[in-house]
Amino acid sequence: MRTLVTTVLEKPACHPQLIGNAKVTLSELEYLQSQWERREKLVAARHPVVFSEKYSDEAEKKALAAAERTAKELLRSEGAKTWDFLSWRETYHTEKRNEIEASQKAYRRLCEQIGLVYSPLLTVRRAQLQAVVSLAALGATVPRGWWKSDTTPVLTVAGWKAHFQACATHAKNAPLPLHFVALERVATTHWQHVEAKAEHGFNLVSYCVHFVNDRKCKYALRQVFPSIPSRGFKQWQEITLHAVTALRTVHSLRSAAESHVVLKQLTSAYLAVAHENANHMEDFLSRQEVQALEGMAAFAEQMRDRNDLFEIASVHWQTFWESTNASLLANVKAALSGFDTLTLPDDEHSDNIEDALTFYDASRQRIAKFLQDYEQQEGDRTNSVMAAFAAQRDFADCQQKLVPLVNYVELQNPGQRQPDWKWLNKVIAWRDLFERLAAHSLTI
Repeated sequence: MRTLVTTVLEKPACHPQLIGNAKVTLSELEYLQSQWERREKLVAARHPVVFSEKYSDEAEKKALAAAERTAKELLRSEGAKTWDFLSWRETYHTEKRNEIEASQKAYRRLCEQIGLVYSPLLTVRRAQLQAVVSLAALGATVPRGWWKSDTTPVLTVAGWKAHFQACATHAKNAPLPLHFVALERVATTHWQHVEAKAEHGFNLVSYCVHFVNDRKCKYALRQVFPSIPSRGFKQWQEITLHAVTALRTVHSLRSAAESHVVLKQLTSAYLAVAHENANHMEDFLSRQEVQALEGMAAFAEQMRDRNDLFEIASVHWQTFWESTNASLLANVKAALSGFDTLTLPDDEHSDNIEDALTFYDASRQRIAKFLQDYEQQEGDRTNSVMAAFAAQRDFADCQQKLVPLVNYVELQNPGQRQPDWKWLNKVIAWRDLFERLAAHSLTI
């Protein structure tokens, strides 16, 4: 009896609510405490999502399941697990999209400035710019006329070489060193006498009857052949014939050189020094300018048939090759090297720049929308995305299981909203002891 008395004296203030209250038990209290601690761990994990008991509703469960399916698909396609890595993927897509967009703008500018046919395919763009760089590397310009389909640049250069060789052969076979520049400068008033002498020859009668004409002819020939002796020269007829045919050869060479400024320069340079060395021909024909021009002529004939790559007839294309712009060529090289840095999606459309832009843009927007829809508060972004959805479901489950906790919190002081587990365990244990002692006393 003294034990019962002692127990009664130790009664808590809430004993009226405890005694006979079957809604509160130690076993349930222990279970509620485990659920409470479980919920606290979920909150302590700091997932960047909102926890709510609403996910216990059937409609909300379906919405959460749909969100999880969306998250799984997104994480699978991005190879991500955490919120932080998902944000990194969004930044990655944005950066790659910006790189491709910059390359796209540079390529479109080159299409307008040079005359390239726009193509969305990276392989075609490489082929276009590589062809431009390769052609420019030859170091020669292309006259507008060479781009016409009715011209034959290769034969034009070959024809000039043939005339050049003929002229050089003529200089080599000359009786005396032949000055081509002086030959071209002979006045018409004197040259007509040279042609007449070539036809009729030199003789005593001609010399006596046409003395003045004879002197004009010889004066002109002495300009063309400065090494003619002042006395006793007997080869007047031979050098006259040679001079007449030489002038026709020079005119043919000049005419053949009209197609390109480089040919004009080489022709003028050779004619100025041909009298110094009869073997200058090989030196001139083996020059880099001639080889570059031959390569350019062949390249031009090949490229002008590629209307699928270049706008051959456009003024921009023809102007660029007529006078190559170093700054524009540098932009071409920069764009070509920039292609190597582009990262395209690894799928069947990996060569299509426009598809790559669409892919990166869509991927970036999809991640941004997902984060906007589901990342609704600050938290630990290194946590798993799927763990956050699981935590939402577990939190709602905990909330449901903690509904009976209200029966226990009511036992505490009115202002105390957090459960005092130790105190609750103590008072319920007192209640159980009191009820056992009271029941025992009644049986005595």
